[in-house]
Amino acid sequence: TYTYEITAVYDLTPYGYAGQTGESMVEGPIQVSVIYGDELPFFENFTTGLFTTNRWTVDGANWRIAGQAGNPAPSAEFFFSPKQTDYALSLTSYWLNGTGYVDGSIYLDFDIKLKDQNATGDEKLLVEVFNGSAWSTVETFTAEGDMDWESKHIDITGRAKNKVFRVRFTAEGKDTYDIYNWLIDNVHIYRECAAPTDLTAEVNFPYLTQVILNWEAPSGGGTGPGVSGWLKWDNGVNDDAIGLNGGGTFNVAVRFTPTQLAQYAGTSLTKIRLFPYSDGGSLKLKVWTGANASTLVLTQPLASYTGGQWNEFNLTTPIPVTGATELWFGYEVTHPD
Repeated sequence: TYTYEITAVYDLTPYGYAGQTGESMVEGPIQVSVIYGDELPFFENFTTGLFTTNRWTVDGANWRIAGQAGNPAPSAEFFFSPKQTDYALSLTSYWLNGTGYVDGSIYLDFDIKLKDQNATGDEKLLVEVFNGSAWSTVETFTAEGDMDWESKHIDITGRAKNKVFRVRFTAEGKDTYDIYNWLIDNVHIYRECAAPTDLTAEVNFPYLTQVILNWEAPSGGGTGPGVSGWLKWDNGVNDDAIGLNGGGTFNVAVRFTPTQLAQYAGTSLTKIRLFPYSDGGSLKLKVWTGANASTLVLTQPLASYTGGQWNEFNLTTPIPVTGATELWFGYEVTHPD
């Protein structure tokens, strides 16, 4: 996310101040969120025989396409030759766009096979995810004997959801001659929402043309209720107030950026607290999204409020927090003199 401000610099020579300049007031700030990366779902079975097709990054000469091996062939192979010692060499995906998802989980599926040589336990294959700031390991395979093809299913939601992320397979160890090869195939990265459960059906006698369906809401597959908390700039203590001479209407809002909302991505704004200084006016809760509050997404009139203290209101429509755009929330007040 990039934040910009702009000023105008003026040449004051025509006004009798040769060689001097003057600078205007600041306009802005304005934020631009640059979202990039391949969209999900992502699938790679290496059938083109090239890592460059889907823009994989390869370390060293040991990673190659195995044209005669795979599930089915071809596949990505980490080969023992050329000999490497005290090594860590990666096959890294291009950037993947996990932003904009409110619900569901993101999964990494792949097939893996190992042909071992000496079963030392010193050679490993790490599966890692980059969340935009750091790599973390989500699975480790150790060379302690041959592995036939196995299909793996890994939940990477916490590292990938509402992030621009990458995945890599890192072969590391003391001596590549202690293995023959690692094989990777059918890499699939995707978002999936949990399905409802316990679907039942019964005919609504005596109305034979009516069928009653019952089911349970999904209980898993997402990230749960997520982080809960109050977003605020104040210390909780009211200090003074503003109003319009002669009365009128104006709007008040607090602003939070995508960076500040990152930990709340996937949750919803459900409540607003505000401190009306006095009685006698009318209030509407409001929520905006986008730079400079460009999109109004909620207007909720309030039937009543109590002046001189904090008031807490539930939103009739919870507002999803994506973490990919600014969130502004507050109120509109109309008041007398």
